[in-house]
Amino acid sequence: GEAGFRQIESAALAELLRQPSASMVLALGGGAFGLPANQTALQRVAAKIVFLSASAGELWRRCTLPHQKPRPLMQDEIAFTQLLSQRLPEYGQAHLTVDTEGKEVSQIAAGIESSLALFSH
Repeated sequence: GEAGFRQIESAALAELLRQPSASMVLALGGGAFGLPANQTALQRVAAKIVFLSASAGELWRRCTLPHQKPRPLMQDEIAFTQLLSQRLPEYGQAHLTVDTEGKEVSQIAAGIESSLALFSH
């Protein structure tokens, strides 16, 4: 179930954060960042958190593309939108929010790279 999944997810994140590395990019799932233990682990390594935002409708569209595997918490678009609304305050704690609506991956990546460069100065 979800609780077991979250435990495994948190353990995997903790293990990755223990790896000695100059830099890495981790893409966390929507619920991973909301867990206080995960937030603490990310703070401990001074991770720069980037929230990739888009409208609920756009996120729903992306998650329901034909090549996407079904997600356990996706019941219907209304429940999906409610879950996103519940998680937004947690996502608001990110160091950087990037609006991805209607943008190409290369545009998003370039924007993140230039914004994160400001953190290193």
